[in-house]
Amino acid sequence: MRWLASFALLFLCSSALSWAQLSSSPSTGPLPGASGSASPSPSATWEKLDDLLSRLESSAEDSSEDSRRLKASLEDARSRLTELSTRLSESATRASELSSSLALCERSLELSEASLKQARAAASRRDAELWIWRGAAALGIVTGAVGLGFGLAHAAH
Repeated sequence: MRWLASFALLFLCSSALSWAQLSSSPSTGPLPGASGSASPSPSATWEKLDDLLSRLESSAEDSSEDSRRLKASLEDARSRLTELSTRLSESATRASELSSSLALCERSLELSEASLKQARAAASRRDAELWIWRGAAALGIVTGAVGLGFGLAHAAH
């Protein structure tokens, strides 16, 4: 930052010298506001240079303060970015764990559905077998009753 201020001061000094040479050359007329003399007094030029130097120093201080604020903001942003990156990494890990857990739950659900289908099929077979046994028992009772009836009727003759 100081080299910039030095460069600007050097530029202003060389501009002031050029301006002083131009104003003292015979081809130019008196400057507006100059009273009787063709060039301003050296003390006025040095006062202007001092004023310019003061302004440059003030601007450099302001710029330095702005740089400090910007640096603090950048450091704050960097720490927030690091924090967010850590949180993102943790979230990605959690998402991976949840995805694995979901896959296990999905497989467990598939197995449960298959087991339920098998249980329903077994219950249907059991119900069918029960109806068959009931039918066979009823048929046996009816056949026995008919046989007994014929036997009694035959014995009565």
